[in-house]
Amino acid sequence: MQKDKEEECEALETTRHHCDNIKAKGALISAFSFDSIITVKYPHEDNLSFRRINDSFDVNSNQHVSIINGLGNGKNMSLHCQSKDNDLGQHNLADGTEFGWDFSANAWGTTLFYCDMEWEAVQLYHFDAYAFDRDHVRCQTQCLWLISAEGIHGLNGQTGFWEYIYQWPN
Repeated sequence: MQKDKEEECEALETTRHHCDNIKAKGALISAFSFDSIITVKYPHEDNLSFRRINDSFDVNSNQHVSIINGLGNGKNMSLHCQSKDNDLGQHNLADGTEFGWDFSANAWGTTLFYCDMEWEAVQLYHFDAYAFDRDHVRCQTQCLWLISAEGIHGLNGQTGFWEYIYQWPN
């Protein structure tokens, strides 16, 4: 059994450190095998999963999402965010304030937090505040959103630039 784990480790071309982890924690081998089947290509956060950075894995990382009211002119907005498992409640954000939360992405790379928001010019707009497929690389460990009169901008953690991601409906 130990020899099989060592061969698996060599076949996956992991670092010596990660091979030692596999040997020490036999359950991890299935995570490596799982990864090789679905090919996780980007970092994701989870206390029970791994994130891939330069072909290495890291455990126990958290993700932070923050939504900033940048509407200006003293305009308030209403925000309700949730995932399948966590309802974060209804929040009223004054101009210039923010609402944020921390979480760990799941091992399957399907974590999704979505929000419904409204303000005087937009009634009940739905958007994905964190979608693993889109955000695990773009956000790195911090997913920042700026709500403006033009639409919703997301900060790209790799480039450091705000990207225009959601446009208000006509």
